[in-house]
Amino acid sequence: MNAPRKPGQTSFAGGNRTRGSPLDRARAVPKTLGEARLMLLRERQICLTDIARSLGIGVSAVSRVNKGVRRSQTIEREIARRLRLTEEEAFPEWAGHRRHQAD
Repeated sequence: MNAPRKPGQTSFAGGNRTRGSPLDRARAVPKTLGEARLMLLRERQICLTDIARSLGIGVSAVSRVNKGVRRSQTIEREIARRLRLTEEEAFPEWAGHRRHQAD
């Protein structure tokens, strides 16, 4: 028999956990710029798949650009637009650098 959940608790495959637990707080702090961009996109209810679909490309290409593994002016511009930021604000790791890959 399952114990009743306390208010503020959610269930997941591994058992019960409380919102605001140390695990949740640790997961909420982005560790990379790509994770931070992803969090901002999620706050706006946008996923990388939405961006890929709008550009007519695969989600893996969008993911690689978001992570900073690859460069694409088209993808960087679209991610920045969706975040309502300039490209320099959205991708500070590339600010001042010339583009290496032409679109």
